[in-house]
Amino acid sequence: MHHLALALALMSGPNQVDLDGVERSFDERLKRMMDSPLQLQDWTNGVYIPGYGLVFTARVELVLTAGTSAFHPAVTQAEKEQTTQANQKRLPVLKQTMRDFLSSSREFGKLPSNESVTLSVKIFCKPGYPRTGLPDRVVMTMQNKQIREID
Repeated sequence: MHHLALALALMSGPNQVDLDGVERSFDERLKRMMDSPLQLQDWTNGVYIPGYGLVFTARVELVLTAGTSAFHPAVTQAEKEQTTQANQKRLPVLKQTMRDFLSSSREFGKLPSNESVTLSVKIFCKPGYPRTGLPDRVVMTMQNKQIREID
């Protein structure tokens, strides 16, 4: 009986086709948010949790950086400083992109009004590059058209 109730609850929310479209939509927003490319480390993934709502996760590298190799054995101080400045410039743009995505309510048409949408973006940095001023992730949630950032 419990499985039947769960199946019925899942049917009342967004289906996988809906989620796939929303996932790709956020991926495209991430790709377009900067004047120079960022690296999607993982495609956006979404899940519908009955009674809670939608949860989307993504992982990005805000600034494309060179990894270490035989030809580039260490990250230079200049590379570290440039990356730190670029990350600090791009973080507010990422946050605004997330807010814009959450506020586009047409993306979440089948979601019951008492449920929320949560978006978590993990910020990746290659080894050797500083995380100065960068959180590990940015998490925002929206319920009843109210968006808040979770620290």
